[in-house]
Amino acid sequence: MADRPAIVITPEGSPLVLDSQRSLLFDTASVWVAWRNEFSQPIHYSLRIWIFDEGSRLKGTLDYCGYDTLSTQSRGHTLVALEIPGITLRDRAVVTVMSAASDKVAWRLRQNESAQLTAARAAARRLSARLSFTRENKSSTSWSCGACECTATQNACDQSCGTTGRAVASCTRMMDSGCSASCACK
Repeated sequence: MADRPAIVITPEGSPLVLDSQRSLLFDTASVWVAWRNEFSQPIHYSLRIWIFDEGSRLKGTLDYCGYDTLSTQSRGHTLVALEIPGITLRDRAVVTVMSAASDKVAWRLRQNESAQLTAARAAARRLSARLSFTRENKSSTSWSCGACECTATQNACDQSCGTTGRAVASCTRMMDSGCSASCACK
């Protein structure tokens, strides 16, 4: 198994910090994401993963959302299977926290889809890349993430793939009530 570093972007203001030293892309088409919850309460989270080829062309994206709760001040990892065909040893993975929530606070990426893709492509090229979160007080204690909204995922896929077009988009519910949504570009 050939593994190589996954490139991470921890958004400014994120309660969940991604560890660039321990996050890996495996050729078995999966990403190992190491994280640390630095918030004073347990949180839920969702991730976005972009796969770029050696020329920085987008091959696909995957949004991952688990319903597991990360304990306060904890460290751990998440293994995410990539449902993007044709990943090679030359490809690069860029990972960010897409959203997070505790019982009382919610965080979301401030940037729109296009700005997120621009930042991810810059990171894949090893250039400076920044994303940031907005923070809101919550009135609801339930956790919901965008990865489970298949129509929105397909629309975002069409926009991300641009002129090359979408090859396939899928939404998959997981046994733990989480979900993942992937998009592969032609």
